[in-house]
Amino acid sequence: GYSMLQSKEVIPVAAISLLPPLLVAVMITVIFYLCRTQKRRKRAKAWGGKPGQPPALPEPGRSAEREEKLSVLMDESPASTSSACASSRPAELLPIELDEMVGKGQFAEVWRAKLSHSRSGQYETVAVKIFPCEEYSSWKNESQIFTDASLKHDSVLRFLTAEDRGAGPRREYWLITAYHSRGNLKDYLSRHVLSWMDLQKMAGSLVSGVAHLHSDYTACGRPKIPIAHRDIKSTNVLVKNEQECVLCDFGIAIRLDPSLTVDDFANSGQVGTARYMAPEVLESRVNLEDLESFKQMDVYSMALVLWEMASRCEVVG
Repeated sequence: GYSMLQSKEVIPVAAISLLPPLLVAVMITVIFYLCRTQKRRKRAKAWGGKPGQPPALPEPGRSAEREEKLSVLMDESPASTSSACASSRPAELLPIELDEMVGKGQFAEVWRAKLSHSRSGQYETVAVKIFPCEEYSSWKNESQIFTDASLKHDSVLRFLTAEDRGAGPRREYWLITAYHSRGNLKDYLSRHVLSWMDLQKMAGSLVSGVAHLHSDYTACGRPKIPIAHRDIKSTNVLVKNEQECVLCDFGIAIRLDPSLTVDDFANSGQVGTARYMAPEVLESRVNLEDLESFKQMDVYSMALVLWEMASRCEVVG
């Protein structure tokens, strides 16, 4: 009888003790939602629009200079690319109108946008990855990777420029790249079944992109510093067309510079997405003294993406 009475007393005590944490969790959720809503309203107001509407294009002016700057940024020659990317803040911001948010990650939002060509009166559809002020380090790392002229490859997302806009707490950091309407590989595979030929071509383009990142030389034979992506997964691969894809999202990528020491890579072990991590990463036994280890981790992740693609191939047997 005493044990039953004791158990009856424990239940209400436990319920009362759990009530404060639950209330705190609800309050945090509400505050987070209100902060995010207020932030979007401020962004729309900062760029001259109303809440819920994309910002408008900047006033036309000095269009010749804008077009000249854009021509430099989109020039295909490595020399002009490196000179255009020497400064992280361009002298004049590109005339861009945000259209619709098409993706959201841990560090940034991705918007479809219109880049105005004032000389022709037409516009080009581009992608704008927008980092909030507190994610400056992520933007800086990815922009430094992108501005390396040797990164350029058919299987790597085409980079236009990096910009920082606004001031104070409303400051944002932008990465402007090519836009691919088919979206990422994960969503594409959920809607399409690949033929054997499509699988060969698409898988080949992915392998080619990773091989380029890891290579010590560009396609034309110039020396380059290898890059480890460190977060290869189907959502970080964009579908260029039915038989080609491109690597994107270099937010945690690193340059495998031989001059760096083990201390420089000390915090470079367990990063990425758990589902795509190699066993040695999950077990925290990466050999940081061997730069090839970072490439091997990428290859493991890429193999899982290739398996996803093969599982959506119509060929059986």
